[in-house]
Amino acid sequence: MDLTLRRKVKKAVSGSLAELYPHDLQLYVIPPTCSISLAEFEEFAMERLKVLRIIDQINMKGLSKYSDDWRNAVIAELKKNGLKLYAKLVQGSGTGQTEFELQMRKRDHISHFILRLAYCRSEELRRWLLAKELDLFRLRFHALSAEGVRLFLQGNKLDYDPVIIL
Repeated sequence: MDLTLRRKVKKAVSGSLAELYPHDLQLYVIPPTCSISLAEFEEFAMERLKVLRIIDQINMKGLSKYSDDWRNAVIAELKKNGLKLYAKLVQGSGTGQTEFELQMRKRDHISHFILRLAYCRSEELRRWLLAKELDLFRLRFHALSAEGVRLFLQGNKLDYDPVIIL
C-alpha cells in the first residue's frame, strides 16, 4: 500500500485555486472535492454536454479535424450557443491567473468529472465521451503557444524535448 500517494493527493486538493488550476489545460488526474449545489451540478453537466455535442456536430460537417476551419467552426458555434467560457478556454493563453480564469478552470474540472460519472454506464457511452473529450483536449492543446505547451508539460511532469521542424 502506497501511503505517500494519498498524502500528495490530499495536499494538492487542499491548495488554493491557483495551485489546483495553474493552467487552462488539465489532465483531470485528481477528482474535485468541493461542494456545489444541485443546480450548479446540473448546469455544469449540461454546459459540458453541449460543448461535446457541438464538437460532434462539427465533426459530422466533413471539415478536416483540427484544421483552422474546424477550430473556427467550433469556436463560432460555442459562442453562438452562449458557451463563451468554453470558447475562451479553447482560445486561452493557458497560464492566466485572474479570478475569472481560475473559476473557469474549476468549472471545467468539475464538469469533466460529472460527465465521466454520468457516462460510465455502458461501453458505448464511455467511448463517445472519451472520443469527444480527446477532441476537446487536442483542440485546446493546439491553441497553446510554445510557452503554454512548455508550462503544461512541466506542470504535469511530462519530460519531453520539443521537436524542432526545419
